[in-house]
Amino acid sequence: MLLTAAAPADTPPPKNAILLFVASWCAPCHGELRMLGSIGRQAAPMRVIVVPIDARRGTEAMIARVPENQLLRLEPRAATAMMRRLSGGAPGLPTAVAIDRAGRVCGVERRSLVPERARALRLGCLAQP
Repeated sequence: MLLTAAAPADTPPPKNAILLFVASWCAPCHGELRMLGSIGRQAAPMRVIVVPIDARRGTEAMIARVPENQLLRLEPRAATAMMRRLSGGAPGLPTAVAIDRAGRVCGVERRSLVPERARALRLGCLAQP
């Protein structure tokens, strides 16, 4: 489920996707968004979904060029809670979480997501039963 309006806090994460959590104060996040096309190609057929964890002007400007079908907007506290819950408690950014077709977490990346790491997340998800 991809939503562009604020989604409820209990929104389940999209399946068969890599969730890329971002905020304007996260320097590596800016680089991730510049590479979003390449990251998406390496993640395919998984989708890459950008999840902003704050609603500041800088973050809104940062995600302005992200296609709407690649955005999941949650209330900032809900987005942060989702990131921590799915990542096993990641304290901050950069963080990306891979979700398999069944809706289970199948990989977590706590470093800047580059195309090669997106590919590794995808392959890790395929290798799980």
